[in-house]
Amino acid sequence: MNQCYWSYARLAEKVAKDAFVVSNPKATKLKKMIERECRKLTLPQRMTKKPPKDIFADMNTCEMKKTKPFFYHGRDIIKENKRQQIAFQRKQNPTREVPAFSIQTQQKNTRTAPPTSTTRLNDQKMDEWGKFRIIYDGGGLPVRIDHSGTGERFKSLYWLSDPGTLSLENLDDLLSKFCLGLPLLDQVPALRASLYSSDNEKRKTILKLITRVTQMEPCGLALVPYYRQLLPPLRMVSYCGFKGDIDYRYGPTIDELVETTLNTLEKTGGPNAYINIKYIIPTYQSCTGAH
Repeated sequence: MNQCYWSYARLAEKVAKDAFVVSNPKATKLKKMIERECRKLTLPQRMTKKPPKDIFADMNTCEMKKTKPFFYHGRDIIKENKRQQIAFQRKQNPTREVPAFSIQTQQKNTRTAPPTSTTRLNDQKMDEWGKFRIIYDGGGLPVRIDHSGTGERFKSLYWLSDPGTLSLENLDDLLSKFCLGLPLLDQVPALRASLYSSDNEKRKTILKLITRVTQMEPCGLALVPYYRQLLPPLRMVSYCGFKGDIDYRYGPTIDELVETTLNTLEKTGGPNAYINIKYIIPTYQSCTGAH
């Protein structure tokens, strides 16, 4: 017998006394067999393990019978509660909202959704205008503001031609007049991006423009700290074997313009120009004899 059935000893003894005579040899044999199995268990095991309520349960599996549903006067209370929950449940609206101007509006049991509210969008616009007002009052706009008096109107500037199609000669005339008044150092990222372009004509124009700007007295020295941002595109042209500039028209090639631009930067950049150029382009040879 399994050890978990030790607690049947007392129950079996009670049944033996009630059903059989104590002198019955079968009852005495059953009692001794149960007592022998009970001695194999320790005291803690006897205290923790308890017998099932049904003493005639299966002795091999020790499984209890499944609980039956609770009936009251022949009715299943749990099923009735579930039926009441379903009966008194709030019914959903059979119609559903669909977006306007869609094919779904032609379906059954549908209604068009109302337009969205624009109050939140207006609040966002007011926030953007509020930020602009704060920056304007604090002087954070990168423009020159002329606070003129009342009655004076700004004379607008009319371009007779597209500014993007101006030739290099026209740009030279503008640079000679506006170079000292405009922050040209802020245009270094734009020049760098143009030099990385795949259009050779555009790169030639930018190289000529850099040469023209550096020939002006204050600009050559001011560009020396920005060589590390401006010269890496020129290093790519110097290192590659095939220049990709096959043009039979008259004019210098792109590698010739790169050499001319570097020579101009060295001449107008002062004593530290050659060191900075050599750091970015190690293959560069000085045109002034500097070592």
